[in-house]
Amino acid sequence: MTRDDLLNFIQKDNEWLYKKIVEKNKEYGNPDDAYFNFRETARRMFGPEPSVEDMFHVLMILADKHWVALAQKLTQTPDCLDKLEDIEIYCKIARAMIHRDPVVRIMNEATKVGVFEESN
Repeated sequence: MTRDDLLNFIQKDNEWLYKKIVEKNKEYGNPDDAYFNFRETARRMFGPEPSVEDMFHVLMILADKHWVALAQKLTQTPDCLDKLEDIEIYCKIARAMIHRDPVVRIMNEATKVGVFEESN
């Protein structure tokens, strides 16, 4: 695979992943709170006012179950690609959490890590 082939694959894969996220988005929490499931679990684990860090912790645990399964049989893991897609979706949600949190965003802007400009 050439570098251009890889870039082409990533572009097409991101388009596929976006379609998958649109489908899965209907399952997440409620229409007014994209982080509802993470927030509610964080409340149960950390108390009544969970922080972004608390929700991020929950997300990491949920994503980790996929890594645990993959670590056992690597590419021979049943539903390997589905597990990788779920991990990617968790990563996108994590990036959104970080992007929206003012304290974390300021830290990331200072280092210019993973920050993009939103269009209005």
